[in-house]
Amino acid sequence: MVARPKASVAPPSVRGRRQLTSDAAAWLASLQSVATEYRRAKAEESISEQRETVRLRRVARQDARAAANTELDRQRTRSLLA
Repeated sequence: MVARPKASVAPPSVRGRRQLTSDAAAWLASLQSVATEYRRAKAEESISEQRETVRLRRVARQDARAAANTELDRQRTRSLLA
């Protein structure tokens, strides 16, 4: 069995720890920015879907009202001709 040299296990220097902390902070800030953007996009998508649902319901109500008015007009016409 060949002995391998041991890797250095010395703790990182103060400067090295600061650099690691700085790198981690930048990575975390980037991750938070991506998460915020994702949540914003999802919220906009949800709002858009809700607006479309409201629009479709409004159109359906208007169509139902128009159909009801048409049927009332037919009934009035029939009663006048009867």
